[in-house]
Amino acid sequence: MLAYSFKYYLAVRLLLQISVLRHFDRFAERVNIVDEKGEYFHFTVYAFRHRFGINLTKNGLNMVQVHQLLANVTSEMTMTYAKITHKLKLENNH
Repeated sequence: MLAYSFKYYLAVRLLLQISVLRHFDRFAERVNIVDEKGEYFHFTVYAFRHRFGINLTKNGLNMVQVHQLLANVTSEMTMTYAKITHKLKLENNH
């Protein structure tokens, strides 16, 4: 029973992610958000994860906490979030 519930949970989660991303893609077309090639921008789950990771470091969480919250992120990616946050802080102070 538990295995079935977990599989169902994963399937529903995937469908929700796809549905949300489709809505964002439609929004990009409606308001004309384009990439550097002039094509409509397509949102990805990874972009949201990266933004979330950067926001966590901006709000004072350390690299271990960020790594734990974003469970399957590598420690190198966590370090990248910290570097980006540090760079943004330096830019804002000047």
